[in-house]
Amino acid sequence: MSNDLNIGALNIKSRVIAAPMAGITDAACRLMASRMGAGLTVTEMASVKGLLQRDRRTLSIIRTHPEAGPYAVQLFGCNESDLEEAAGIVQDEGADAVDVNMGCPVRKVIRKGAGAALLKTPQLASEIVEAAMGAKLSVSVKMRIGFEHPDIDGIIRLLESFKRLGVVFVTIHPRTASQGFSGSADWNALLKIAKKVDIPIVGNGDIFSVDDLRARLTDEIRGVAIARGAIANFQLFSQLRDYLEGREPESASLAERIETFINFIHDEIALRGERQGLAFLRKFFVHLVRGISGARRLRAKLVTETKLEEVIEILRKIAENTKINAQYFVD
Repeated sequence: MSNDLNIGALNIKSRVIAAPMAGITDAACRLMASRMGAGLTVTEMASVKGLLQRDRRTLSIIRTHPEAGPYAVQLFGCNESDLEEAAGIVQDEGADAVDVNMGCPVRKVIRKGAGAALLKTPQLASEIVEAAMGAKLSVSVKMRIGFEHPDIDGIIRLLESFKRLGVVFVTIHPRTASQGFSGSADWNALLKIAKKVDIPIVGNGDIFSVDDLRARLTDEIRGVAIARGAIANFQLFSQLRDYLEGREPESASLAERIETFINFIHDEIALRGERQGLAFLRKFFVHLVRGISGARRLRAKLVTETKLEEVIEILRKIAENTKINAQYFVD
């Protein structure tokens, strides 16, 4: 199997994709994912309505860092003409692809008929995809295996429609919308789908290590999209890339992860400024220190610190000794 993932006119050099996560995968996060081995990064989902209204926050979502690699902008909406216009805005911004969200299980998105709700209206789903094609960019789709229950036959029919329309690949999270993130991702169901369709399938869900991928990936599944597993663990992208390319992945110590994370901190501060950047990073600290001695107190210190140099000092001390006594940091 080729190590590349051909996406329309693009030839993505790694079959590992940085999946979208709301409130996580901003431009700095995607830059680091790209540096660490993601062949394609995808923005957090952007509202079609927000783009058409030129909402400042929504516009910030679709921008990228000039040093980052190829990226797709994920859009959610349920009106064809609006979607086509929004895709044009994405094209003007310089994105490489449009990714249509058909997997979001959040209620406020579902109530609008967007996200995973489109799985219940397959005709509209196909019309939405066709509208996205109007921007002349490569178009992909992110979806689940059903709304309330797994619907393998229905998903296969939908994928066949997407293939006819020219969709270049589909990322499937093998849970239903009703499941949210509960239970386990059903990669066996994903394999059944991948065997029946002639469109590249990218798997997503419950991949937190190389062993997780080794146990799930088959030749029928062309790539993997990583989300929660890579929060504060950017080394996962390079490890999965190396595994997929036939090399032995290198393990990463906590010290190495922290050093990479410090570089990410600097990118985030450059993007947002020190005060807003540190506030944004708090959600990452929880994942970074999880499982180490004194994690609760270290986390409390990190999320309340307001000075960049102090945060970095704490992280470097953790890197020097992962069994450091957390009481050292108590004022």
